[in-house]
Amino acid sequence: MTPPTIHRVTELDLTLRRQPWTFADRKRVEIDAHFSRNLAEKPKLWDGRILLARNPRFGGNRFSADYFETGFASFLAWRDWGFPDHEVFNGFGMGALRCADGAFVLGEMADHTANGGRIYFPAGTPDLDDIVGASVDIAGSVAREVEEETGLTPADYRAAEQAYYRETGIYPLMHAVGIRTSLLERHPWMAAHLYNAFARAKEIAVADFEKLSALALTLPWIEAEYRATQAVLGTDIWPYGVAANRKAIDTLCRYLHEQGFTSRLMRTENLFAPMATQ
Repeated sequence: MTPPTIHRVTELDLTLRRQPWTFADRKRVEIDAHFSRNLAEKPKLWDGRILLARNPRFGGNRFSADYFETGFASFLAWRDWGFPDHEVFNGFGMGALRCADGAFVLGEMADHTANGGRIYFPAGTPDLDDIVGASVDIAGSVAREVEEETGLTPADYRAAEQAYYRETGIYPLMHAVGIRTSLLERHPWMAAHLYNAFARAKEIAVADFEKLSALALTLPWIEAEYRATQAVLGTDIWPYGVAANRKAIDTLCRYLHEQGFTSRLMRTENLFAPMATQ
């Protein structure tokens, strides 16, 4: 077996293309007979429409592929017969839900399904409900599968995230700005000036955002959403600087060391310019 390769991506470009599947067309009689045998054993199987993919491509942080529509019976035969069309793959997402104790949530597939007895994260092959325009929405597919298989909805994630913040006071960091040490040695004023520029830009953005009589974002209920966020995070929902984020930074450094990403426990004072830690 070929060892798996892990690619870390941040963007998905999954295009729906209306195209035939030669395997399914040529093996139609055999596929129908195979599905009939499976249906006799598991009467709840359904030959619904699903989405499989071709042409996987990795480029930088992006994964791209071309999806096409086919029937579940064709997919089942292709899977059970050892994936004879090697140009096709089943591209789906899984919801890896991690509990407060560090354990992950998995489930055992019911006997009436095609994967009865197997253990999985909440997941499923994309179907027609996952098409948005001319694209396949894998994130939406995962959210739907998680809800169907666990009962958890996006509203539950939000409640859990808010409870985590209230318990720990940790708001995960979004961005950090780096300056070459050689530049800072030549221009020691640079860190303070750069920080002040970002802080001033944030003040301008927040002031514009709080002009509730003329909304910067024309979204309904945006004021209520903004106030609800402040009720949890405080008035400053985007804290800048080391002091305001020290707990999150210290916790991140500890996690990185405990999980083997750093050979030693990093200290905040070693990561930021002196003025930033004051």
